Amino acid sequence: MSLGHVGQWPVRTCGALLWLAAFVLLPAADVIRSADVIVDLDEAASGSAVLVDFEFGSNELHDIFVDEGVARAREAGLDSIRVWLGHRFLAAAVRSTTPLDLDWELLFDYVGRVLAVGAKPHISFVAAPAWIYTPDGRPSSQHESEVLGPIGVQAYGDYVAEVIDQLRQRFGEAALGWRYAIWNEPNNHQNAGSAYACGSGEAYVELFARARATTDARFGPGQIVLGGPSLDAIDTGTTLNATGTPVCGSVPDHDWLTYLASVDAMAALDFIVWHWYGMFEIGRADPHEALTERLDWFEERVRKITELADGRPHFVEEINYNGDLKADPLIDTQVNAAFMASATLRAIRQGASGIMVYKGTRGPDGLTPRGEPDFGLWSGGPAVEPTPAFHVLQMLRRALPDGSRLVRVEVGPGDLDALAVVGARGAVLVIVNLSDELRDVRVAGIGAGPVIQSDDLGRWRGDWFDGHSLQLRSHGVAVILPGATSLAALPMVKAGAAAYAAPGTSLACAGCHGFDAQDGPGPMIRGAAPHVFDASHAARLSESGDIAAFLAGLGSSSHVFDGRVTDGLGVPIKDAMVLADFGDFGMTAMTGADGMFRLAAARGDGGPFALAPTLRVLHPAYVAADGADSRVARSPTRTDVVFVMDRITADLEQPLVASPHVVPHQELGVPTGVWTIGVATAGDNLTVWAVDRDSQRAVRLQKVDDHPFGLFDARIGAMNLTSRLLGVTRFDEQRYWTILAVSSQGSSSHFVDARPSVPPVG
Repeated sequence: MSLGHVGQWPVRTCGALLWLAAFVLLPAADVIRSADVIVDLDEAASGSAVLVDFEFGSNELHDIFVDEGVARAREAGLDSIRVWLGHRFLAAAVRSTTPLDLDWELLFDYVGRVLAVGAKPHISFVAAPAWIYTPDGRPSSQHESEVLGPIGVQAYGDYVAEVIDQLRQRFGEAALGWRYAIWNEPNNHQNAGSAYACGSGEAYVELFARARATTDARFGPGQIVLGGPSLDAIDTGTTLNATGTPVCGSVPDHDWLTYLASVDAMAALDFIVWHWYGMFEIGRADPHEALTERLDWFEERVRKITELADGRPHFVEEINYNGDLKADPLIDTQVNAAFMASATLRAIRQGASGIMVYKGTRGPDGLTPRGEPDFGLWSGGPAVEPTPAFHVLQMLRRALPDGSRLVRVEVGPGDLDALAVVGARGAVLVIVNLSDELRDVRVAGIGAGPVIQSDDLGRWRGDWFDGHSLQLRSHGVAVILPGATSLAALPMVKAGAAAYAAPGTSLACAGCHGFDAQDGPGPMIRGAAPHVFDASHAARLSESGDIAAFLAGLGSSSHVFDGRVTDGLGVPIKDAMVLADFGDFGMTAMTGADGMFRLAAARGDGGPFALAPTLRVLHPAYVAADGADSRVARSPTRTDVVFVMDRITADLEQPLVASPHVVPHQELGVPTGVWTIGVATAGDNLTVWAVDRDSQRAVRLQKVDDHPFGLFDARIGAMNLTSRLLGVTRFDEQRYWTILAVSSQGSSSHFVDARPSVPPVG
């Protein structure tokens, strides 16, 4: 029971009332101890990792990694993609049994798609091509069970070196820094056969050693990053054949860890890759077992491999809820979302370098190229919604950025998982409900703030954590963001995609931003120029005043911040500007004589692409206050805040602003109705804001590099928002702006008004 839900309990007797009162009056330490999830932001995490240094990736097969599959991989924000090379899945690239007769352009096209996603290729030499012959003179079957003699092993090494060289010639020296993995699951009897799986891995090591020798000879010793063995980390070493006798006969059938340690000792792997699935046989374990007991096995494997790697990278190169050739239908449900979320948290916690989901793109018909049920996370065809696990991994990719510090989290119930980090944006807590029941999760050690949830009600839902408890639906995943700026790097929803890509529209989106963002505002829009009101948005469109704010995430749920600004003695401060800072945009309010204000601004929980603002207050006579001294959530739509400001001291240099101007923007192809607002400044490391006093919307002006007068400017729309709300589209010369500059020490310039100097039009 959480303190926030005391009122829900039936109280029928005086004794019960006394018990309830005693519980409510428990010391804070007792309340913390009773929580399900306890966070200590000052203590290091108890796992193997200290900082987040983690890649999100997937396996891709050329047959279906096209069109929508590429777009989805980009939306996921993948860091790396495994390229299956020389394998039956990419057999079309091997044109004959003539040595090195590859369809190089097909390979280059595939790798180019990976690079177009923004991911790093992870090249996996899964098996021998057809021109490599077996000892009995047959062409290789291109399967990882193929046994090669000394001549075949030599040819395999030459093949590895040649492919890397071809990739360098096509993609430049960067290709020499990609990861190259040798073979696939040599300890898996089903895949690689007894020649590789039985014993201590000598057959695999022979392949690796030859690849090392040929790449060292061609590129220089140690220049190519070679790894393996793409280990099956589920095999227990007790495999029996159909007759019930050991597969390996009298030869040792080692458990996965012994096998890996043996191979690593002989092969000196630069990085280690390994595979793990919740189960292989559908129905072998129920979801509760797969999400608790089996994920515990997984976490222990991560920890052991981290110890074995001893500082080298290691990647879970394949992972999913099920690895059977018959895809479990649970792959497409929230169960797999919880599974992948918890597996990701455990992999990060115990020091893995990344995960690569098997796999990303599934065939448009839901089948693999071999006609089997597919367990990819998204479709290669259009208009097919990705699985819940896709949305969860997309969310975690943004919530857990590299460089974040892992902090201590204690989780009581065994059907919950949680991970907390502190990074540049503040503290983030991720909680996963591993049960199939609705849970009221009591949380201690982290303050109230916005929440993004992913569950069976929707891929992303905004919520609010009250500082005490949070309700999670069956197999739901929640990210709590107190003090964080946002998950703003997440791609936007598809709304507007048709308009974006439509030809012939006035200044079509693609004309400014290219086609990379055709599924909605993408990195080029959010990253390259959201700091200005783009010309095509600011001039003519009916939503011209709101497009830029929408791109910045200000279109999320409405919220009201009520508050007061005082000095250290409690005296109210008049005419202070309270700013909800969203990065490149903001919303403002001014204090009255009583120091009171009301600021309407998005709280930042409208979705994983929404921004949570940093609240700050500015005044020329006081040092800027970043963050409220008191913040109390009164309801999901109202928060009370109090700011206390210190008077500016004589030794604190105050920035200056001069020559404010609002003039028609002069640029070829820019339509009427786009203005440039700017100001000259004096001071170092300034942040300059221009506030539209009609709408109270602020835009951060951008520094013009090397300008002699310290110029800051931005493009704006000339439209008067009030007039537009009245149904009249016109430009109003009475509109005016207030401009101010803030130094890195917190001193503010005087507020300077800027009024348009152009005649009205329209």
